[in-house]
Amino acid sequence: MLVVSSWLIIYKVNKVRDSQKNNQYIWLDGTGELSDVVISSRVRLARNLSNYKFVRCLGYEKLKEIASKVLGVIKDNDFFNDYHRIDLSSVGEIEREVLREDHLISYEFSKNYENRLVIISNDNCVSIMINEEDHIRLQCLSSGLQLDDAWNRANELDTVLDNELDYAFSPELGFLTACPTNTGTGMRASVMLHLPGLVLSGDINNVLNSLSPHSLAIRGYYGEGTDFIGDLYQISNGITLGRKEEDFIETIDRVTKQLVQYERDAREKIFAKNRNSVEDKIYRAYGVLLNNRSIDSVEAVKLINFIRLGVYYNLFKGVGYPEVNTLFVRTQPAHLQKIEGKLLSPQERDVARSKYIREWLNSLN
Repeated sequence: MLVVSSWLIIYKVNKVRDSQKNNQYIWLDGTGELSDVVISSRVRLARNLSNYKFVRCLGYEKLKEIASKVLGVIKDNDFFNDYHRIDLSSVGEIEREVLREDHLISYEFSKNYENRLVIISNDNCVSIMINEEDHIRLQCLSSGLQLDDAWNRANELDTVLDNELDYAFSPELGFLTACPTNTGTGMRASVMLHLPGLVLSGDINNVLNSLSPHSLAIRGYYGEGTDFIGDLYQISNGITLGRKEEDFIETIDRVTKQLVQYERDAREKIFAKNRNSVEDKIYRAYGVLLNNRSIDSVEAVKLINFIRLGVYYNLFKGVGYPEVNTLFVRTQPAHLQKIEGKLLSPQERDVARSKYIREWLNSLN
């Protein structure tokens, strides 16, 4: 049965190890293919209902009407029994930001939350944003390189909705979307890559520039308009028109496998040539994280980046990719405030982040 989630779950710092081991982020669990380099895969579909203007041109009543139509389909279909609904206007800013940090909603959606709903699968791998930039934005996340898995799940979900809703579709152009760059398939397929070897070897720019002929876009950790931090790079299709969805999936899958090989080669070469230097960077990062008393989110991600590289070189016991992947998320501002159960100033968050990471590292011993 579809229910409204309360989303006010308070984690206690002294249960850090349990909360890390019982990973609620299946798409970060490191089980997918090539997960030493590929953190996650995502497929997102943009859809609009016919006979309605795009979201930015609609008032309260029409937005409410669209939400009601989509919810009507979801409530009456057993396919959605394992999903829950969150009305963004009924939860606080921290809860909305937690959803964004979990990659379940977009930044714009977290800020423009009136008459906005999100439907989330109980495994936190699927989300359906209602009245984002488009009437419907659905996305599916998978661990490692599993674009086919994400696409199959997204396609199945899209088919269920398409059977009951009248999508805005042109025989010449394909699916009509608020942003022209999404018109066509309406699909964005992407992978999140961890590329410290290419960064340390100085080859990262040359490798990324080689993606241009494939019409691929390169973005930061949270997508369009975000910075590259912690050697994390998001690769996605730059166009959505003129090709089939499977073609985009195949191109990204093929290019990603090439990037993984480049990254692995770089890691092996720098370790063979400058092992002491590489280990020094990793253990210095560990030392700072273990002993500091205040750290901001950007520095934390940069240092956790080296812990993840240390996992690749088998330098740490009791820690694997699921724990480090989750740490990237749990040390973000909203998650820390959720853990503490209250609003925190930036300075207080830096202190709480430091404590959380220290507790986590100590739990590994």
